[in-house]
Amino acid sequence: MILKTAPLSFFVSISTLQAQNICNVKDFGAIGTKNQKATSFIQKAIDVCAEKGGGIVLFPSGEYVSGQINLKSNITLHLEAGATLFASQDKNDFFISENYQADNQAKTPNKTFLIFGENLQNVSITGKGTIDGQAEHEWSDLITIDNFIREETEIAQKSGIEMKRAYVKEPKVRLVYLHNIQNLHIENITLQRSPDWTLHIGASEHVVVKGVRIFSDLNYGVNADGIDIDGGKNIHISDCTVETGDDAICLKTTYNNGNPVALENVTVSNCALVSTSCALKIGTESYADMKNIIFNNCIISNSNRGIGIFVRDGASVENVLFSNLIIECNRKHFNWWGDGDAMRFVVLKRNADSKVGSIKNLHIINVVARQEGTSLFAGFEGKPLENIYLQNVQITHFAERTADKRSTDILRFETIQNLNIHSLQTNWNKNAVEPKWKSALALLNVKKGFISCFEGSQSPSSSQQAAIRLENCKDIIVERSRALEGTAVFLQINGANSSNIVLEDNYLEKALRKVELGNNINKKLIKIE
Repeated sequence: MILKTAPLSFFVSISTLQAQNICNVKDFGAIGTKNQKATSFIQKAIDVCAEKGGGIVLFPSGEYVSGQINLKSNITLHLEAGATLFASQDKNDFFISENYQADNQAKTPNKTFLIFGENLQNVSITGKGTIDGQAEHEWSDLITIDNFIREETEIAQKSGIEMKRAYVKEPKVRLVYLHNIQNLHIENITLQRSPDWTLHIGASEHVVVKGVRIFSDLNYGVNADGIDIDGGKNIHISDCTVETGDDAICLKTTYNNGNPVALENVTVSNCALVSTSCALKIGTESYADMKNIIFNNCIISNSNRGIGIFVRDGASVENVLFSNLIIECNRKHFNWWGDGDAMRFVVLKRNADSKVGSIKNLHIINVVARQEGTSLFAGFEGKPLENIYLQNVQITHFAERTADKRSTDILRFETIQNLNIHSLQTNWNKNAVEPKWKSALALLNVKKGFISCFEGSQSPSSSQQAAIRLENCKDIIVERSRALEGTAVFLQINGANSSNIVLEDNYLEKALRKVELGNNINKKLIKIE
């Protein structure tokens, strides 16, 4: 896989150009105090700078309040340290998309932005300054149930949890939206308190996002995603800190008025992330294919979900690598998407008319995780996940800290074709246990699986379960694996369709029983050594 970056000549030429042309917003009427609305002065600086061939639009130290501003080609917005650009709290300063629904972004895209640019080239946002959305929220009764988490909401309601959540107040502004940009560079800036998605980059090529800091309220910041990459090619995100309500870094392909753009050649590295939804995510909007994606060297802490892929709209997602990650997850309020689970990779249908997509060639390597929810890998009926590889993964499972319990197994694989697990360590935290806990590893409808160097046991709360549970699985090899202290049954096999199961060269002295077979199992198709 070869990933191309923006040519060095781009950055050199822009630097040379900027040295020749600097447009200070204060020279165009902005005074840098919060009691002035500076929209027209900022826009004038951008327009004049563009008319001169491009350059830097400079924000000296100060406070600037603005409605929507429109970028132009060959422009760098540079906010000096001490400079803050605030989104106006007057909804009349923005185009308000009346039909926009934050929980239905697939078909009702937001058109309300602070910084906007489309069909441009050579655009940068840089500096040590801050862009602040001034988001305000209210805690009120649940208006509608989100279908994606309907089951979770019903569990919460039955558990006696108050059916309330946070809602953002108008204007529901997206801080930065840049679409179809050739050569985009965003570096060192701080983005905070966004009322909606914070940094949204769509259908762009040769993109660098580096050293950016993003913050929103972890309890109230619904839909305040950190970085959303929406189609495009050759995109590189690195050295960022994102602490946000909703997803931290999310790759997707939205409906885009019926013209979704594919996404390929993306790297995300060296980031520190906190998310009340999913820290590193692909989907759920998945109307065009996504491929050749690497997430590497990231620390995920205090998050509702660590890593995930969600295909709901028919796209193919393939050639994805998650590597060298530290993940710490814990359960959040029921309204957030996540179970306190380290991993979730699923193919679903958004609605009855949606196409069924796919996930292929997924690699998860060198991961240390703690979680409270079940990590899930699940295909769709007739569309299994294909070629799933886990290597050198360690997961410790803790009791959920909320009343609405959801967790069962540590890892669960459903409807998979070709599953390869090598060196997987699982542990249950025994300080607090849950009665619903079951197996360390559950495989359902998996065809062609290889499990090597696994360590684990069944839940400490139940001797009726097994460390590994197979149901309707075919062509499975379990070798060189170890039963931990307290294991009742190491391998349990159920389902009339289970066949060609091989258990060999394992270390099962600490298991009371090696294998337990269901009544409908053909023993001739099971090989135990």
